[in-house]
Amino acid sequence: MVGAAPPCAIPVTVGKGRHSAMMRNRIPRHHRRWLLAPLVLLFLSLHALIVTAHAEYRSSVPANGATIATVPAQVIITFSQETSATHSNGVVTDTAGNVVSTGWSVDLNERTKMTIPLTPNLGNGIYTVTYTSLSEDGHQVDGSFIFTVDPAAANAAAVAKASTGGGAPWGLWLAIFSVTTIVVVGGLFAILRSRTASGTAVARTASSLVADERGGVQDARGDTETN
Repeated sequence: MVGAAPPCAIPVTVGKGRHSAMMRNRIPRHHRRWLLAPLVLLFLSLHALIVTAHAEYRSSVPANGATIATVPAQVIITFSQETSATHSNGVVTDTAGNVVSTGWSVDLNERTKMTIPLTPNLGNGIYTVTYTSLSEDGHQVDGSFIFTVDPAAANAAAVAKASTGGGAPWGLWLAIFSVTTIVVVGGLFAILRSRTASGTAVARTASSLVADERGGVQDARGDTETN
């Protein structure tokens, strides 16, 4: 009879599993969460870049929500990207919904700006600016904002602003917040790395001491047996 073939040996990798387990044990679970913070910050930054790739509203004259003393001759909108000179549009209406603008145009030399001329002799009141921008990548953005013509309120606001000295622009606060977030996340990541490196050094030192102690015990046993 021919003996049965021995079962095939299944290779088992031990070193890789032990290494992974050791790495997991070196970094505490609650510290691993901080490692995700830079990735989340990177994702949010990339998302912001993608969003700002469209021709979004950036600023205008008059500004969004502004109260001014006199009716302007035109409304100028500035977008974050260049907008189409033929497929964009803008219109201004009064509180009754009547169109009080005479057209619109995009500056061919500075295509981030749209100008909407207004009809003359307009009175006080709230005006709504509605616009459509079309960027080069084909993304359309629709939006609107209002401004108010009220001489008394505008003068009172100017006096109040002069007495308080005004406030910091939102861009400054956004920059401060961004820098603070990056510093905090970077500091936490550095602390985590430092603690991990310290733990590794301590573990290696302890292993060396244990190995030296075992070696000393074995030497002592050898001397005893020799005697």
